Amino acid sequence: MPALWSDLAAALIGGPRLATAADEAVGAHAEPAPVVVELAASLHWFLSLRWLAVTAVVAATFVASRFLGVSLPVLSILSVAASIALYNLVLIWLSRLTDAQSGAPLVKPARLAHLQISLDLAALAVLLHFSGGVENPFSFFYVFHVVIAGIFLSQLPSIAYALAATGLFSSVAVTEALGIIPHYHLEGFADPSLYRQGPYIGAIVLGFALTLLVCAYLTSSIGQHLQSREKELAWTKAKLQEQAVMLQEVNTKLEKAIHARTAPAATVAHELRAPLAAIQGLLDLILQGYAARSEVSSEEIVRMARDSAAGLIGLVNDLLYLSHVKDVGALLQSEDVKLQDILREVIDLSRGQATLKNISLELSIVEPIPVVRGYRDYFRRVVVNLVDNAIKYTGPGGRVAVSLRREGDQLVCTVEDNGIGIASADLTRIFDEFYRAENAKQTQRTGTGLGLPIVKRILELHGGRIEVWSEPGKGSRFTFKLPV
Repeated sequence: MPALWSDLAAALIGGPRLATAADEAVGAHAEPAPVVVELAASLHWFLSLRWLAVTAVVAATFVASRFLGVSLPVLSILSVAASIALYNLVLIWLSRLTDAQSGAPLVKPARLAHLQISLDLAALAVLLHFSGGVENPFSFFYVFHVVIAGIFLSQLPSIAYALAATGLFSSVAVTEALGIIPHYHLEGFADPSLYRQGPYIGAIVLGFALTLLVCAYLTSSIGQHLQSREKELAWTKAKLQEQAVMLQEVNTKLEKAIHARTAPAATVAHELRAPLAAIQGLLDLILQGYAARSEVSSEEIVRMARDSAAGLIGLVNDLLYLSHVKDVGALLQSEDVKLQDILREVIDLSRGQATLKNISLELSIVEPIPVVRGYRDYFRRVVVNLVDNAIKYTGPGGRVAVSLRREGDQLVCTVEDNGIGIASADLTRIFDEFYRAENAKQTQRTGTGLGLPIVKRILELHGGRIEVWSEPGKGSRFTFKLPV
């Protein structure tokens, strides 16, 4: 029971049950629940209707006293009407108070509803006393307030208001019957002694109480159902908004995936077109007889066509190799590979190229070096690409140093040069397919832009990674690490 009374007090002081439920469903910063909006609209309607009620009370008093011959305490009734008008002005002022920043009402609609209903019940009890008490047929006006409480507030406050209305009505009836307060008889409408008849008063009060309680229970049950549905709708709305965001993210990812699938095809077509156009143009020179009249011999033209074809074949080979390593989801078979043997082999094969450019090619291996698991051909391709790039983009008289060592549970291989270097703006893109830095294009016209993407993919396939440091004009250092 103490918990029941504490709940009742909280319900009479605090906000409506559904506003809290909806806030839990859609968050503290959600839009006002529909029932709260409807409650606010109904309260404004009641504020306007109260002016009509004040006018009706004044008019009914005037008609009853002047034309029907009913003796009423006119000044007392008009005083009550003035009080209703006064607190209605205060309620209107309270309803218009808003927060300066958010624009939200300072007085919650639920609290304003409690205040209006409480004041109206008290005012109606006083009016009933001055206008016949149990003889007054307008006592059923209490029902309106109980209905409002049942629909928009929780069940407990609506029942409390039904009990309060019953208590007020029965207090007026009993105190008048006992002569504690005077009774104002409605002449011509009821037996003058009716208000003193105990069985009649008991029957009226019992019927009044049952009517209000049943009305409170039914309307609050309907209100609870509506509020429960609103909570579900608020939750559904929140979930739909969440799913809409997720769908937008999925759509964005899908668009990126579609672009990722179509962009390479356009890039490949562009890369293939240049050497093919060069070959076609060189062959046209021969077929149309321009070679005989040109300073360049047919043999030289054929050699240039062959070089273009060789570049085209290199591009196709790189594309096929990249496609192969990208399609390999995981290493199904592997072998023990001695990385130091691969380094020695590649360095020996590259010395001729380095010698032609007067480049110092150095190799440093810190033994012992354990074996690594993987495909030997893949590892060889990684070393070949890195060493070839280092020599290609290092000027005459430069230096290329290759080292291999063990650090904990990793093998660390470094290929360092003092060549042209890479700009910081290009460092984030050098592992993109077909991308070549601007200074690389100026140094070497030929190149597919697929070497480093192949290197990165192979290392990732073996659980490794690659890092790069570079500075324009000072050189580059590529370091890849593989698990032992």
